[in-house]
Amino acid sequence: MIGFLRGRVVIRDVKSILFDVNGVGYEIFMPFSELAHFLPSDKEVILYTHLIWREDLINLYGFGAALSRDIFRILLDVSGVGAKVSLNILSHIRANELLLVISKGETRKLEEISGVGKKTAAKICIDLKEKAKALLSRDSNMLTNSDFNVVEKLSSVEEDALSALINLGYRSNEARVAIEKTVSLKNDANVEEIIRLSLQLLAKSS
Repeated sequence: MIGFLRGRVVIRDVKSILFDVNGVGYEIFMPFSELAHFLPSDKEVILYTHLIWREDLINLYGFGAALSRDIFRILLDVSGVGAKVSLNILSHIRANELLLVISKGETRKLEEISGVGKKTAAKICIDLKEKAKALLSRDSNMLTNSDFNVVEKLSSVEEDALSALINLGYRSNEARVAIEKTVSLKNDANVEEIIRLSLQLLAKSS
């Protein structure tokens, strides 16, 4: 299994990127929501990956954060949910939010996604409820209802900043702390300012 790759993005299209690792180009499929963060560049980045190898297919899937990759993997454990549907789900619902949706059985949010019907949405929530809680606990050290409410109280601007920091490789809990400190110091900051100031805080704490 290929756990991660370090390289640079050479080409990006609507479904995948061509990723150069020491002169070898890997075609890597990604959720649409994450593709926006991976522009062609000479800068090296890390992608967390999952390989699907069958007799008639070899596909590599990539994610900016290990959490997104791990959620993709547990979605594949659900009968009737393949890689295409899993990518589509992660294209529409960000990783941390998806864990909350599954943990709380909010099937309607899943039903809104193309390829996910009522039965599939229910099956995802039932089959993955405990796994989602375990991942949320590992990533955020949060399992109680009050902790879930803290997550939901983030503004849309803060959520966008959190998603960007997670895609840069930071864990959800450390990124959240940095964002909260940033907003407490500058409560009118926009997304770009929150990300920039949060990165400064994270650099100081590393």
